Amino acid sequence: MYTRRPPATLRSALLGAACALLLGRGVAAQPAVALSAQGVCIAAEALPHSATVRGSTRGRPDLFHASCAEGALSGERVYRLDLAEDARVTLRVAADYDVALYVRGVCADPSRELACVDDGEDSAHASLTLDLRAGAWWVVVDGFDDDNEGNYVLATEVVPRRAGTEAQRRRPPHGG
Repeated sequence: MYTRRPPATLRSALLGAACALLLGRGVAAQPAVALSAQGVCIAAEALPHSATVRGSTRGRPDLFHASCAEGALSGERVYRLDLAEDARVTLRVAADYDVALYVRGVCADPSRELACVDDGEDSAHASLTLDLRAGAWWVVVDGFDDDNEGNYVLATEVVPRRAGTEAQRRRPPHGG
């Protein structure tokens, strides 16, 4: 007896749902495309400006690594930070585990990491302040070494760096 196979897109969706259930995440946790670094980048949640987000790295796959935190070998959450203009960006994370925080210019390319920090006032806190150009940036909340995962709070502060600010207008020209 011949059984007709479902179309490829349906097979892919069913496979993704089965994997999610086997990993204990429920069907709606992550689309099947997010099982690769590039998939995680495509599905990255937009990071709001000057706001606070809560999240968890618990049970997430370890697809990204960093230059600090012994490589940051734990599961991570990736956010996309879109800047319409150049800005000074401050990121602060507090977690219930040994947290790492890093920023990339190209999501899935570790050689495009701009900064990485794994300790602030203690191992459960980290912060970065960067001057970033307009465009897309990738913020990764990860864990120190391996087996460091849990809940976190990530706060962002974005201050545009407009040319011709009041201080710049009052500054005398060079040589004068």
